Amino acid sequence: MRALLITAGATHNPIDSMRSITANASGKTGAWFAQQLYLDFEITVMGSQLAIANNTAPVKEITFTSTRDLEQKMKDWVLKNPNGIVIHSAAVGDYEVSDPDYEHKISSGQSELSITLVPTPKILPQLKKWSTKLTIVSFKAAPPSTKPSELVNIATRQCIASGSEIVLANVIGHTHNDVMLVTTSEHEHYLKRKDALKSLVQHIKGW
Repeated sequence: MRALLITAGATHNPIDSMRSITANASGKTGAWFAQQLYLDFEITVMGSQLAIANNTAPVKEITFTSTRDLEQKMKDWVLKNPNGIVIHSAAVGDYEVSDPDYEHKISSGQSELSITLVPTPKILPQLKKWSTKLTIVSFKAAPPSTKPSELVNIATRQCIASGSEIVLANVIGHTHNDVMLVTTSEHEHYLKRKDALKSLVQHIKGW
């Protein structure tokens, strides 16, 4: 049975011992994939605490915290499963605080507070560097004003740059409709997200 990694939920990049930068991602999509595919693959769900809580499939679970923590844990998995499949649906933070204070809490009540953000490592482009034999499904959420033709172009570029087999692409604010499944050579348009997800599952089962 082929190994399959599903990333789900959002990273939490720390500001101090209590606060973090994160995104609004529950991990329900990743949990849904696990439920649909656990009979066909040896699945690991790598998720945020919320994503793991949402998972009900009988699969291995690994919890991640920050972008860097996710990066390391994904690399470890890929090196152990170089022929595996990765469904990378997690919302990965693009920025982190330059000097987070892990030991203390920033005092409240200040009239002004400044923090400096720096880019985090990009995980998706590294996957094929860790193993050229991986099969990758990635996701792209484009800005709200993105037109359908632009969305296809953006997803196609991601497909080529990351070595993804398929990119599921949508526009922020319209995540439940007008969804694209994009490869390097073609694309499929779905009026409803659930139909795109069901089609994607069938693609994955065929690999």
